Amino acid sequence: MKVTKALVLTILLCSQYSFAASNSFQCTYKEVHSLDESGVIKSNDYMADLVGEVFAVDRFTGGIIGAGLTTMLSEGTLVVNDGNDGNSFKAVAFFEGQVQAIEIQSWREAKEFPFIALSMGGVGLATGTCK
Repeated sequence: MKVTKALVLTILLCSQYSFAASNSFQCTYKEVHSLDESGVIKSNDYMADLVGEVFAVDRFTGGIIGAGLTTMLSEGTLVVNDGNDGNSFKAVAFFEGQVQAIEIQSWREAKEFPFIALSMGGVGLATGTCK
């Protein structure tokens, strides 16, 4: 079991470094929310420790490496819009019984682009900025 955990950690670290190139967005969580039983969006106290954490989004595959929204165990990812021509970057990931989506407003003329992500069955609703 220890060998398996070490192997998985090594693979994750190597994969994370491949995301560090200019073909990725580097994103930071600012807020994490969830839906309560009455249908209202509220702060997600369970995932609050993600605020300030960083993750990377591959611009070509839509894959995500890092805390919370990782797609490492997904059945596949799809870039819906690559963020060119004045549009936001949009990607989805498919898991067994779950879907995850992210939009990065890369069309803005700014140093950092706002993002919003929805992970049904995972993080919930997350927002922040990407470089």
